[in-house]
Amino acid sequence: MERKGANVMETKIAIVYVSTHHGNTRKVVEAMAAERECDLYPADRAKDAELSKYDVVGFASGVYFQSLSPLIVQLARDLELSDRQRTFIVYTAGINYKNYAAPVEKILREKNGTYVGRYSCRGYDTWGPLKLIGGIARKNPTEQELRRAREFIRQI
Repeated sequence: MERKGANVMETKIAIVYVSTHHGNTRKVVEAMAAERECDLYPADRAKDAELSKYDVVGFASGVYFQSLSPLIVQLARDLELSDRQRTFIVYTAGINYKNYAAPVEKILREKNGTYVGRYSCRGYDTWGPLKLIGGIARKNPTEQELRRAREFIRQI
C-alpha cells in the first residue's frame, strides 16, 4: 500500500489498480491521490487491503483486449460492500471510443454500495502492430487529462 496525497477530507478512499506496459493508469491514480488522500493498492496485493474499512473504493485499469484487467473484474466481483460504501472506476485506453468499464459497472451496481461513476482517458499504447509505428496516444495521459482526473476525485 502506498499513502499518497494531502488530508483534504475525512473520507477514506482506496484505489485498487492494474497498470502495466507504460504506467498510464498509475499516472492517473497518482494524480488523483495528489488531490485527495488515497491509499493506492496494486491489484495483486489488494486481498490484504481490508477494503471494508474504506468509505470509497476505486478500481483502476488499463484496457487489455477491449476490457479491463481480469484481476480488476474479479476483485470487483469478490468485493463485499456495505450500503455506506461507494465505488468508482478509472481506466486508460489507447483508443477511448466506448465504455470499456460497462461489465464492471454492472457488477458494482448490483452490490450493496453506491456506484458513483467513472473517469477515463487515453493512454500511450504500443500493443501488437501499433508497436511498428511507435504506438498511439504517445503523450497521453496529458496534463489536461490528469487535471480532469483530479477534478473527478474531488467530486467523490
